[in-house]
Amino acid sequence: MHCKVTGKCGFVIVGMVPAPRGLGIMVARVPKKVFQFAGIGDVFTSSRGSTKTLETLSRNND
Repeated sequence: MHCKVTGKCGFVIVGMVPAPRGLGIMVARVPKKVFQFAGIGDVFTSSRGSTKTLETLSRNND
């Protein structure tokens, strides 16, 4: 990632910020799989809203 990115789907807002090289993906277990599948390497994330359902969180990262 080269810049800050924010995504919104329903009541969930996910923000992604580039992390220093070599740090890895700093997220929970399930979103980490989504980022690995997308080929994103070093990133910090934050989420706000109703993140209880994993389906909503994974849709937001499309």
